[in-house]
Amino acid sequence: MKRIHNLLLLPMVLLAMVFTACDRDYDMPPLNEPSYSLPADAQVITVADLRTRYAAATSTEAITIEDSLFLKARIAGDDRSGNIFKSLYIQDETGGITMLVDQSGVYNDYAAGQEVFVDLKGLCISVYGNEQQIGHPSGYLYRTPYEDFKAHVHCNGWADESKIDIKEFDNISRLSDAADANKFTLVRLTGVHFVQGGQVNFAEASGYGTRDLSDAYGNTISVRTSNYADFAATKLPVGTGNVIAILGRFNGNWQLTIRSINDVYGFDGIEPGQGGEGGGEGEGGGGETGGSEADGSTVIFEETFGESVSKGSDGYWPSITYDTWTSTSGLTISDPVMEANGWSYSNASVRQTSALNPHVWFAANKDAEMKIEGFDTTGYTDLKLSYKITANADGNQSVIGVSWGGTKLTVPDVAIATTNTYQTVELTGLAAGVNSVSFISSASTNTAGYRIDNIKLTGKKQ
Repeated sequence: MKRIHNLLLLPMVLLAMVFTACDRDYDMPPLNEPSYSLPADAQVITVADLRTRYAAATSTEAITIEDSLFLKARIAGDDRSGNIFKSLYIQDETGGITMLVDQSGVYNDYAAGQEVFVDLKGLCISVYGNEQQIGHPSGYLYRTPYEDFKAHVHCNGWADESKIDIKEFDNISRLSDAADANKFTLVRLTGVHFVQGGQVNFAEASGYGTRDLSDAYGNTISVRTSNYADFAATKLPVGTGNVIAILGRFNGNWQLTIRSINDVYGFDGIEPGQGGEGGGEGEGGGGETGGSEADGSTVIFEETFGESVSKGSDGYWPSITYDTWTSTSGLTISDPVMEANGWSYSNASVRQTSALNPHVWFAANKDAEMKIEGFDTTGYTDLKLSYKITANADGNQSVIGVSWGGTKLTVPDVAIATTNTYQTVELTGLAAGVNSVSFISSASTNTAGYRIDNIKLTGKKQ
């Protein structure tokens, strides 16, 4: 009987051994730390050297790099949160620069803190917003196809964010003291507050959110957040705190791009001017304000129509009334002429050319209106509206009329100097308390077709 009992226990013992074996912890195979050795003929240059060598690049003509040059840098900003789109920011001790890549989720291979060697030969330097960027000469909008990107950008060591040099400022005006060294690098602004803290989210449901960040000295800078960022729907924090962000520059204006909501921290919840430290009440005004101008004015809004735009599946450029392009002001843009006539499409559309970035095209021999509304000029003085305009043939900048809250403004009678080359119009003496502006094309006078871009409204808060 004892032998039979032991035989019955044997399968149970074996089964227990099987389960015990399945429960064993196995060591993961070792990961190989990435490393890269430079070719013997490689010449390592800095970001500053790169900018100087290819300073001749323009917005219409990129320069392909033909020498065996390498850039040793560290990734300062990646696309993990969705707020950085098809690009990375890299920096060294001399400055930072944007690298364009035609791929999303690049952070999986190239994370912030990663040291890289960039093989520049075969890539190019292009210009956007008057700033140089690294890309591919044959890529769409100079974005580097991902396989090419991986062939040119080599990781060296593990990613380590603690090794990113973060420059600290408590006074926004000091950013310009060493503009070339500071731009497109990671900075930390301390003792700052969001003008609309606790009132609005970082971004709207569509397009970009542009929010004012102010320091204790009354200086402001715009914080731009994509609606695709994973923190876009997060409410702006209240009070005084700290912000880490990429310090960008577009057409001479500073702007911040936050990498992660974790880079916004330490806010005390106390409204500036109500017992906490800060820069006073109401700086910047309005909801879509930007940074400070050289004359002390505040950018109330700026519309540049995004970084890129393409035709829809129907083969047409997007109408300004359709949400298929990226608004940079976050304001409402529409065509009252189209709406009044019951048309399904506006004669004002957002498009781009090989030489001109996204802009609004007013078709020749067509009635159209581009109305921008939703900003607030209450309490402002010295209001100034500026924009860039050009024509598709001989024309005059006064052909596109401007209405300020329903009042027609006088646009200087100046011929378009060069076809499809922008010239700037500035209109002053504008009344405060207005929250809309319209650009109007008449079929009887617009015989050439006109393009408008970089619409900016500035003013001084009383």
